[in-house]
Amino acid sequence: GLGRQVRKGEHGIRILVPHRRVIELDEGEETTIVRGFGVGTMFDVSQTDGEPLPEPPQVRELREATDTGRALYQALERYVTTQGISVVRAELARGNGYYAPMRRQIAIHNRLSGDQATKTLAHETAHFVADHRGGIAREDAETVAESVAYVVLSHYGIDSGNYSFAYVARWAEDRQVLKRNLDAIQRAAHVLVDGIVETRFSVNQDEDRT
Repeated sequence: GLGRQVRKGEHGIRILVPHRRVIELDEGEETTIVRGFGVGTMFDVSQTDGEPLPEPPQVRELREATDTGRALYQALERYVTTQGISVVRAELARGNGYYAPMRRQIAIHNRLSGDQATKTLAHETAHFVADHRGGIAREDAETVAESVAYVVLSHYGIDSGNYSFAYVARWAEDRQVLKRNLDAIQRAAHVLVDGIVETRFSVNQDEDRT
């Protein structure tokens, strides 16, 4: 697409591809969920020739506040709490959140709400699950954390692509960054989904988000 073609002899990059399935809900409604993940192939722009590309997409925060997102935030918070990590809401000087391994704390900016807050908590929880304690390049840590957040939210039917794709593109401008972290992304995503399942995650919860 975009008027560009892959150069002869180039080899694709292996990526995780969500397997989506449409299921019926009550009263004839339908929703799309991710039932698992396979491996697909993509090509970096440096492997192509053709028309100049438009400017890269800008990060766009999630505006929705879905019941699933609300319940998933609670499940993520329960999961990390059982692992000895506290979650606080605070006015942050920069960024939407952080994971402080020495303090065993995750902070989420108190201006965030809805699915964006859930996405940010998933991102910071991914840092914890992937054991990002320092000694790892920032581009690797951020690529893993945001990719895991995207995979986990997709698993539960929330599309964070408008935020996640542009965010990862900033840190993984060199295609080798994503390529060398695919295994770490898949491992952390599986651990996190399993942890959420263990909290008996359900979208039908009456608890208020803290």
